[in-house]
Amino acid sequence: MIGAMIAKYKVSSAFKALNNRNFQTFLSAWRDDCVFNYPGKVPMSGRHEGIDAIQKWFQKFLDQFPKIEFTVKNLCVDNIFDIVGNNTVAAHWDLKLTKKDNTELRNSGVTVIKIKFGKAEMVTDYFFDTDEKVRIAWGS
Repeated sequence: MIGAMIAKYKVSSAFKALNNRNFQTFLSAWRDDCVFNYPGKVPMSGRHEGIDAIQKWFQKFLDQFPKIEFTVKNLCVDNIFDIVGNNTVAAHWDLKLTKKDNTELRNSGVTVIKIKFGKAEMVTDYFFDTDEKVRIAWGS
């Protein structure tokens, strides 16, 4: 159970770091060989491989949205008995974004994080609204 608590804490801390724009702390939770999958049909959508690609993606995210607020509603852990830091965590969240022009957008979703030796190896976002809201958010 301690492993599950640690996994939940790490994921929760990563969302808080992103909300606080603490970019280095956020990135320190990712492996160098990580993969991030972003849904939708916007230029930012798709599979992003490696820490450099992840860093560029989230830097664009922070640049596009001067204010972000993830509210994590639920964290579910696959293996409550994990003791080596290999697990899968699903985070159910609400998101409020503010664009540079002060337009506010809201969405909800789930992020599934596969953790290997305590760091994110594979992260996939699933949004409840991937069409209109995502296109508006990214200006496409």
